[in-house]
Amino acid sequence: MLWLIIAAGAAARIVTALISDNINHPDEIFQILEQAHRVVFGYGIIPWEFQLSARSWLVPGFMSVCLYPFKLLGLDNPNIYIPGIKIIMSLLSMSIIYSAYFIGKKLLSHRAGLWAAFFCALWYEIIYFSIRPLGEVWAAVFCMAALALSLNPKSNRALMAAGFLVVMTAAVRMNYAPIAAALLLLIAVKLDSTARKRYLVAAAAAVVFVGLFETVTLGTPFISYINIYQYNKTFFMAGSFGSAFSFEYIMFLAYASLFIYWLIIAGGIVFWRDNRLLIIVIIVALVSHILIPAKKHELDYRNIFVVIPLLMVSAGLIADRVMAYLKPLRLLHIVLILVVPAISVAGSMALLPNQSMVYHNKIYSAYNKNIFHKNGRLMAYRYLYGLDDIVNVFDNAGEWYYGGGYYYLHRDIPLYLKATPPPSPGYVSHILSQNRYIIVSGIRFARSFGDFHLHTRPDTNYVYPVDTAFTYKIPQPGIDDSLNISGGQEK
Repeated sequence: MLWLIIAAGAAARIVTALISDNINHPDEIFQILEQAHRVVFGYGIIPWEFQLSARSWLVPGFMSVCLYPFKLLGLDNPNIYIPGIKIIMSLLSMSIIYSAYFIGKKLLSHRAGLWAAFFCALWYEIIYFSIRPLGEVWAAVFCMAALALSLNPKSNRALMAAGFLVVMTAAVRMNYAPIAAALLLLIAVKLDSTARKRYLVAAAAAVVFVGLFETVTLGTPFISYINIYQYNKTFFMAGSFGSAFSFEYIMFLAYASLFIYWLIIAGGIVFWRDNRLLIIVIIVALVSHILIPAKKHELDYRNIFVVIPLLMVSAGLIADRVMAYLKPLRLLHIVLILVVPAISVAGSMALLPNQSMVYHNKIYSAYNKNIFHKNGRLMAYRYLYGLDDIVNVFDNAGEWYYGGGYYYLHRDIPLYLKATPPPSPGYVSHILSQNRYIIVSGIRFARSFGDFHLHTRPDTNYVYPVDTAFTYKIPQPGIDDSLNISGGQEK
């Protein structure tokens, strides 16, 4: 039964990886995949965080390892490696299903583990996020594995791996530090002195590893964490209290699940004995994010992604307990097996009531289209890759961080963006715009990709001027010149 569940989960994820091509948040492209492309292929857009050592290379490093084999095998075609990377991510995220089973089994029973695995395998949000290399997704994988391994205290290897992974949860997503700390404490107090020592030594080893990794990649231990905190404090949050004590995260959970998540938390409290470890971690996650000062548009649902698989495990424990009390009502099994996937399908097609409110007025709109949606701007980038007459591109179709970057374009040519426009239209062979009727001398409309329109210069004899000032670096007004933070800087 477990392998059937895993197979169903794998099928759902691979289908999504092959069909879906959209963005949940710009970070997944420009902070992660674009930087992996830069490591593997030698060129890519450099946002301010990587110019000023304010972002760890941990997650881009993981993705570089995943991307490099495509180069090695001569498969460096975005129409191959883009779905390929999504499949790799989806398969890595399958560990959440097995972790859920193991946690449910250890906390209650084999049946509880199966229910937990079933919910994690087929719930649309876990599938939706599984193909994305966001730090929150990596952190959730590490957190679930750390929790599962820590429930096997008789194995020294499992326990030490758990200690290492719980620290890595915070290392790849800094705002998960309270979650990691809570889990570290909750597990440590339950262990005997010998096991606790091994567990904490492994956690300390992870801290040392992160420090050494930062030293190798950025020149100073932990400098990216220090710098991003300083920049947030002195620039992004300067003169603003943000929206601390915001309860939006609680509402996000309601809108994304027909209030099912609220019922799971309530059920976890009712069945406290089985669920206390999960509920405590969930509450820590929610409270810590509610208390983190942030401007309204920064309260992203993705920030609390780790809560979702934890809730699914709790749901598995609750389902098993309820089944035990209602043994004559076998119909309840059928209801869960049919209704949960039905709600999940509705969620994946963006049909749940108020679902679009989860990302309303945020930096990037999601959940207002189905998870298989193909973003027209990204489709245009992949089309541009296949053109023979391309000399350079001006993507003027909106803010630069909504585009696909060189990860999607995969052509080492000048890519002009809204933040780094060309000296004049005369430098440009292709223009991507949201306006179908742009008027530029020598440029003609070519084709549309949904709401995005590609314009080209058909004159094959045109002599393009050379832009000697072109740069891959993206300016960040207010940060580039006003702040001077110590630590290694990307040249």
